[in-house]
Amino acid sequence: HNYVMNISNAGHFHFKDMTFYSNGVQTASNVVTISDASDIRFDGVTFRVLGSINNAGSSCIVVGNGVDGLTLFNCDIDSGYYSLFAVASLLGDITNVTVDSCRIEGFYSQGLVLTNVNGITISRNNIHAGVNVSGRALTGIYVEGSQASLLIEKNFINISDITNGAKTGIVL
Repeated sequence: HNYVMNISNAGHFHFKDMTFYSNGVQTASNVVTISDASDIRFDGVTFRVLGSINNAGSSCIVVGNGVDGLTLFNCDIDSGYYSLFAVASLLGDITNVTVDSCRIEGFYSQGLVLTNVNGITISRNNIHAGVNVSGRALTGIYVEGSQASLLIEKNFINISDITNGAKTGIVL
C-alpha cells in the first residue's frame, strides 16, 4: 500500500494545521491510513489525494480495524474515490468516529463511508461533489451496520454531476 502517513499500534496523537497530499493514481494511493490506534485527532488539517475515477483504492483517509477514538475537526478532505473510508471487518472493530465542521469535496464515489462502526458523529460539515462521473453513484454520507450511537446533524450536502448517475445525500 502507498500512503503519506500510516498510524498503526499507536495512540494519543494530535495533528494540527498540517497538510497531507498524495499525487498517486495507482492502486492504494491513500493519504493517511489508520489501524489499531486510539485517540487520534486531526484539527485544521488538509488531506488531498489526486486519485482517479477508476481507482477505488485512492482515498484521503482509510480507517481499519482496531481504531477507537478518531476525530476530524475543521479539516479539508479533498478528492479521492472515497474521502473517508472506515470499514470494520466485524461490528464494533472501529468505534467513536467524529467528523465535525469539515469541508469534504471532490470525491469520485462516496464522501464519508462508515461500515460496522459504532459511535458515529457527523456534524456541521460541508459535503460537496460535482465531479463529472459517468454512470457512477455519488453519495455524501454512507453508513451501514452501525448499532450504537449514530448522530448526523447540521450538515450541508450538495451532490451533483454534469453527466448522469445517481446522486444521494445520505444512505443509512
